[in-house]
Parts: sequence; structure tokens; C-alpha cells
Amino acid sequence: MKSHNKKVPIMGIFLGLALIATAATCAVWQFMPGTGVLVIILCGYVLCLMGCAGLGKAKGYTAGQGILVGIIFPLLVLIMADRTKMSKADRDQVEREEAEAYQGNRAAKRRPLNRSKKVFAWLFGLFFLAVGLAIIVGYEIYWARVVVPERNGMAAAISVNTDKPDPQNDGKLIYVTGELAGIENLTDPEFGVAVDALRLRRRVWMYQWEQGSLQSQSSYGTEDSKGNTTTYLKTRTYNYSKNWLEQLIDSRSFYNAGHDNPATMEIAARTVDATKITLGVFAMTPELVEQIDNFQAVPVSDKNLSALSEPIRTKSKLFDGGIYVGANADQPAIGDLKIKFESAPAATVSVIAKQDGNNLSPYVVAKSGSIAQLRVGTFSVQEMTSQFAKDEFQRRLLVWIFGAFIILFGSIMIGVARRR
Repeated sequence: MKSHNKKVPIMGIFLGLALIATAATCAVWQFMPGTGVLVIILCGYVLCLMGCAGLGKAKGYTAGQGILVGIIFPLLVLIMADRTKMSKADRDQVEREEAEAYQGNRAAKRRPLNRSKKVFAWLFGLFFLAVGLAIIVGYEIYWARVVVPERNGMAAAISVNTDKPDPQNDGKLIYVTGELAGIENLTDPEFGVAVDALRLRRRVWMYQWEQGSLQSQSSYGTEDSKGNTTTYLKTRTYNYSKNWLEQLIDSRSFYNAGHDNPATMEIAARTVDATKITLGVFAMTPELVEQIDNFQAVPVSDKNLSALSEPIRTKSKLFDGGIYVGANADQPAIGDLKIKFESAPAATVSVIAKQDGNNLSPYVVAKSGSIAQLRVGTFSVQEMTSQFAKDEFQRRLLVWIFGAFIILFGSIMIGVARRR
């Protein structure tokens, strides 16, 4: 095989990778709509796999082998051994070994499924095929009916000042930026914490067991007089690790006993907000207040420990800028707690929301969408819209990938049922 036969496939591989890289760049910088990006990525991926198939054949392999390697990592095809440069004896030996392995695999594949298993494979495949399609189609409907109107609405927001609301803008989507006001003395009486801020929150981590991926499983099979095989699962072994987590992990769902977490957290997380937070003449609704996230650490001292009630106080100590509840902070035990406090001071924010008299509230879009965007800092309408579009596109891409994998799995099951 002459070397010039490899040039076109190599060009196809790099052109496909270039298209994928270009589409990714466009997605990050919002140079084109999300649908266009997905189409370019798909075209680039197909072109890349075609190049892998062609280069695999040029190197003495089958097109399927080239595609398989390309799916794993396209550039690996470039460094695959060139069988065309082997001696005839070596090449015949390799081909003979592959033929024997292929015939063995074909014999295994020809073994027919019994009727019940074939029906199950068909139903299983059709189910996953339908689920994958439903996920993608459902999200695309949501994208068209909710996300696109939200994005377009944000881009068309009316810029107003914070001095005096214009009654003509009531019910409309507006953009406003300025300094938040409404600082109060917020307290957490259980710990004796007090701070002047817009928001005060208590964060709590508990040391818990966390179940990981399936590590191993053992099973045994039985075969009846008709050759039907039944497999029985005997044991499953999962990985378990101890981690500091803010959410409570229910250990009752664990497969292996001996990894028990407390049923509840002895001390719960807590957030308290100022009574009335305003942006100029506009009052902020809870949906916007929840997006104020410029939190700073609140220091604690022995005074906060003395405010605790028994028996929490006897097992609490200062640790790492917060409070540790447990016997030994250097050797934590399941159920131990770490507690820290954070406050959100006054800050400059940018808001896109509905003007509702003197209030800023969510702007309803379609039946299930609403616009109420707050970002700490000074951002233009275009910048806030671009960030929203970027976040939604990343979510859309994940949905497509997840749905595509489910469809692929369903297609494989249907293919197995048809062949066997």
C-alpha cells in the first residue's frame, strides 16, 4: 500500500477534529446558535470516523477496526502499526490469529436466544430507544418554548434607573444596576453569631459514608435439560469512602451492611435574610435575594462556644475558622460535624426582572419559565444574556449526549435481538 493512499484519510481526521474544535469555540463565545454548533460537531465527528476507517484500511486493518479505535481516541489511528510494512509471513500469522478469533466470536453470536430472551431484548431495546428520543425531543420542545423566549426577553430588557419607577414600565422586563441596601443585624442565636449584613448562613458538613461504584459481583448459573441457562446473583461489592458532605446520605439504600450514617444531622444548616433588601427604590423579592452569593467568612471565638447548649458544648471546639463537633478533629468519626458561618455584605448588583410597582419580581415566560436574574457586579444586558445562553447551551449539550447514549444502547439491544 503506497503512502499517498493515507493522505486523504489523515486529512479527513484532522479536518473533522478542526470542525469539532471550531464548534466548541463557537459554543464558548456564542458565535452561533446552539443547533448550528451541534450540527457542526456531528459533521466533524462523522468526518473524523470516516478518516479513521480509511486510514485503518490503508494500514492493513479493517474499516471497523479503524472506526473502533477512532471512537476511543482518533489520533491513536495515526500511531497504529502499519501492517503493510510487515513481512508476508508475519502478516499471514496475524491474519490467521484474527480469523480464528473472529470465527470463535461468530460461533458465539450465532447461538440463538430463546423466545423469552429475544422478546425481552426487543422490549428492552425499544424502551431505551423511546426514552432516549423522549429526552431529546422533550428538551428541544422545552428549549423552543421556554429557553429561547427567556433569552430573547432578557436581550430586550428596558434599562431604567433606580431613582424613580416609571409606571409605564409596570409589568415589563427591566434592567437595573446599583448598590443594594437593607443591611440588618442578623443573628444565629443558637451559636451567638451576630453580624450586619444582607444575608447570614450557617453551613454544616457531616462526616459520612458514601457509596461508590460497583467494584465486583459474583454469580453462578444453572442449566436445565433444554439448555436454558439461569444466572443467580450471589453477592455485590461496592466501594465505600468517608467524606465531608453538606447533604445527608441515606445509608438505608446501601447494598453492603456496616456503613451506617446517622438518620439526621444533629445541627441543621440555616440561612437568614434581611427583612427588606432594596436596589434604589425597588424592593427585591425572595427569588432574587437567593441569588446574592457574595458570601464572606464570619469569624467565631470561644464566646460562640459558650453560647451553645449542652450536650453540644462539651464536644465542640474551634477548628479551621469554624466549629468542630466531635471527639477528635484530626481523626474524624462518622457523624462528626464541621460548622462555618458566612455573611453577604452590601454589593453592587445587576438585575433583569419584572417591574411590579416598586418591586422587582420574576417575569413569567410561557407556562413554566420565568426571568429573574441577579449577578453580583456590574454587567450589561448583553453580558447577562450571553452568560444565561452559555449556561443553557451547556445543559442542552449534556442532555443530547445523555439521550444519544441511551438511544445507542437501545439500538444495540435491538440489533442483538434481530441477529440472534
